[in-house]
Amino acid sequence: GKLTAAQNAKLKKAQEEALFARLKEALDVGDYRKAVRLQDRAAAMSGEYAAKAKELLNRKFTALLSAADKALREKRYDEAIRLAQSALVLKPESQAAHGKLTAAQGAKRISFLWRRLREVVAERKWADARRVAAQILKLQNDNSTAKQVVDFQWAKYLVQQKVLHRHR
Repeated sequence: GKLTAAQNAKLKKAQEEALFARLKEALDVGDYRKAVRLQDRAAAMSGEYAAKAKELLNRKFTALLSAADKALREKRYDEAIRLAQSALVLKPESQAAHGKLTAAQGAKRISFLWRRLREVVAERKWADARRVAAQILKLQNDNSTAKQVVDFQWAKYLVQQKVLHRHR
């Protein structure tokens, strides 16, 4: 038999509730690609569920960006990158998420370069120190410490050190 209008409405509501529950679960477990697919389907639902689904996605997006921001401030760069990438899955067009990802990747690179600079200076590898400092300056062109390393007259310094050590 045919369904009555009331039965049809009840069935549609049950389907919408089930889809919404699947969307919520996908967001909770971090399956953002699935969440986006479900949200696309949810957009075709009744106004109430379409709006709820969109709001749920927006809340998750905002939470991911906030967490990425916190991770970046705490110098947990890999986590900040992962969180920003997750936010981009939910909203690929987001300039804020793209900006956060770029900032996290840049901060990770600079952190690596400073670590490397400390290593090569400790090993007294002056040519390497100058090269690494130059890379830092490309990313942080106002960094005075890196400028000093690049501009430092290593050869002159080392000759002076040898002369001083010989004449003690």
